[in-house]
Amino acid sequence: MVLSSWRMPSAFACALAATALLLLNLYGELLPERHPKAVEFVPNSHDPTLISAEEALAQLDALSRSWDSLSFDERMVRTTDIIAKGIVHYWPQEGEYDPHLETSLFENFLYFLRYRLRGEFAYYEYDSYRKTLQRGVGLCSQASRAVSDYLREEHGIIAGVIELDGHVVAYAEDPASERTVLLDADYNVYLPFDLAHAEANPDAVAAVYASHGFPAETIALLTGIYSESGNLINPPTRYRGRAKRFRTTEYITWLLPGTLLAVAGGLTLLARRGAGSARNASTETSVSRSSAGPRLTGNAKPAEVSRLPR
Repeated sequence: MVLSSWRMPSAFACALAATALLLLNLYGELLPERHPKAVEFVPNSHDPTLISAEEALAQLDALSRSWDSLSFDERMVRTTDIIAKGIVHYWPQEGEYDPHLETSLFENFLYFLRYRLRGEFAYYEYDSYRKTLQRGVGLCSQASRAVSDYLREEHGIIAGVIELDGHVVAYAEDPASERTVLLDADYNVYLPFDLAHAEANPDAVAAVYASHGFPAETIALLTGIYSESGNLINPPTRYRGRAKRFRTTEYITWLLPGTLLAVAGGLTLLARRGAGSARNASTETSVSRSSAGPRLTGNAKPAEVSRLPR
């Protein structure tokens, strides 16, 4: 009984903790994912139009259905256009706090605690194009990750992210010709050549951006960014490790309360079995004592039988 007395309190504590974590996760599922800047969108020179996450995902699904009927360049142009129109160019400045961009305690409490315990904001750029479009905001790096994720996950195309000196674009390889092209979903521009060509031919870069109506100062800035200095081509697996870790913590946030509930159930069962065994043992002891005859001690003498006189 002493050994089993801790089981019920422990079971209650596990069940209470599991319930709290489950409620935390469920509340996170109900929170809106759309950023206020995407909800209250104001057209500007960088983002003249914005479509909803539902519309963007519907257009990408339609694009996937018509994929085989399009040329490689048409596919890339449509992919860039849809994702560019689904994301507002925004991210908080250094040291600025935006609660709508932080991975909250309700969304992923493990990721949140990991960064908060280090004194940092738990900002996270999604590696999923669906989550990116649902949030609706991000910089060039976020848009490029969304493009490369869509091309890899939905169509098996070799795609990744290129970090330029002040800008980020995506790249994709034509599986038929092995030709590599660049996709700038932040500016909604498709460049039908690879980085080496862009570095060696700044006029070609300028011509592509000029064809989209960008002003001369923007074109000059972007042309300089594509120069050879500081460019880094990331392999398709560059962000997969980080994305896998984030997804793993998401799974754990649901696995942990489930495990706690299982432990609580097991402890409750053991406690009830222990209590039942104790009751049975107590009953058997009482029965055996009541059924046994009186015992004679070593010094006891049998009672004399009184005889009637004859």
